[in-house]
Order: sequence, then structure tokens, then C-alpha cells
Amino acid sequence: MSNISVRLPPDVEKGLEDEIRLSARSRSDLVREAVSEYLARRQKERIIEDMRQAARMLYSHSREKDDGIATAEQGVSDWLESIEREEQASGINPDEKWWD
Repeated sequence: MSNISVRLPPDVEKGLEDEIRLSARSRSDLVREAVSEYLARRQKERIIEDMRQAARMLYSHSREKDDGIATAEQGVSDWLESIEREEQASGINPDEKWWD
């Protein structure tokens, strides 16, 4: 493992010291965990942004947009049919209104 030196503002340092005391963990453990969680969150954010950009690009083309909508509609239809099959297997009539 490598060593790094970080300067923290007083309020962040106080929060870190409070957490060390409350959790009975070492400063290194808490900082390692915080950096790891931050990096994992940033990676997820980048993946989501890449997906958004890809969706924007696809939906800017009419044919691809129509294909995407058709795929989504089929997926929803398949999902609803699977719910109905599960209800029937459980003895529930899917045509019966349960919300009245």
C-alpha cells in the first residue's frame, strides 16, 4: 500500500475524529473506506452518464428510437404476462379487481 498526505479543513477533520471515536476504527481504515466508496460512486455515475449519452444518441435517430420503444413495450408486456402467470399459479384471478 502507498502512503499519501492529505490536508483537511478543520470541520472535516473534526468529523473524522468524531467518527474515529464513535466507531473505534483507525483513521486509515476510515479514510480508505471513504475513498473507496467515493471512487465506486463516481464509477457508477460515469456509467450512468455514458448510458444517458448513448440513449440520447440512439433516440436522435427515428428508426433506432422506434426499435427501442418497441423493445421496451415488449419487455413490459412480457413482464405483465409473467405476473399474471404467477397470480394464476397462486390461485389468484388476474381479472378480478383487488383494489375495490
